[in-house]
Amino acid sequence: MTEKALMVRCPSCGVEHGYSTENPYRPFCSKGCKAIDLGAWASESYRVEAKPTREELLEDMEKLDGVELEQFLLKNLPDTPPQ
Repeated sequence: MTEKALMVRCPSCGVEHGYSTENPYRPFCSKGCKAIDLGAWASESYRVEAKPTREELLEDMEKLDGVELEQFLLKNLPDTPPQ
């Protein structure tokens, strides 16, 4: 019995291709698409958002007046108080 190849879209160009262990560029369709994606990461076009540290939050809070501080706290504090 022959297995049907899993078809996926290349994350770079969107072309649909078979996903196979024989493709050294998977999940990309080609070496070029893999290089384009690597270049985007290297140029920081893609970013992974990081949560600010406690120290960064405290530094930001020190710079705010009353209304700004209230808005800052509403935005950055968890919805539920710790127990």
